[in-house]
Amino acid sequence: MKKLLVALFAVLIVGFGVIGYTQVNDDATEIVDENSHSISVQS
Repeated sequence: MKKLLVALFAVLIVGFGVIGYTQVNDDATEIVDENSHSISVQS
């Protein structure tokens, strides 16, 4: 049971980290996205 809680906690941390990182990336690349819609986001 403890391992399950630790795993869920780790997933939450990684999830929020990825969300935060992509939001910062979107702010930095808004101009690029406006100029070229063919750019695909690599996850």
